[in-house]
Amino acid sequence: MADDDFQGGTNPRLASASSGTPKAKVHVPRVGTNTEVVAFASAVYTATQNTGDLENPSAKSLRLVIDVTLYAASASVVFTIQAKDVASGKYTTLLDSAAIVGTGETVLRIDPRLTASANLIAKDVLSRTYRILATHADGDAITYSVGLSLVG
Repeated sequence: MADDDFQGGTNPRLASASSGTPKAKVHVPRVGTNTEVVAFASAVYTATQNTGDLENPSAKSLRLVIDVTLYAASASVVFTIQAKDVASGKYTTLLDSAAIVGTGETVLRIDPRLTASANLIAKDVLSRTYRILATHADGDAITYSVGLSLVG
């Protein structure tokens, strides 16, 4: 990319090599870009649903935050992160949460650098196309929101 490819004409990834008048520029590589997505906005949900296909630009890791704020006494929901196979178009499960049966926050992670932990962490990479599935045990109402961060 040229310096003038950016608004304002200055490439923010280039930094001055000295604090005075720059004699040379040093390239500062971008380590990664985090992307934040609202998978499910805060609302009352009663049935199984999914986000539809989501695109991963280049991240290897995903952090999914499920925030349940209200639930019926017998309500239960399981969240699943699924990768879509490019050849067949079929989905495979990367990670299932445990059944969520109360209020509170649950964090799921997919990251090749972390140690796997049942229902919380998958030691894997995130595929180019993926989706989030929320499977409700019954028609009881549960209020939740789900946000995710893609980490380079």
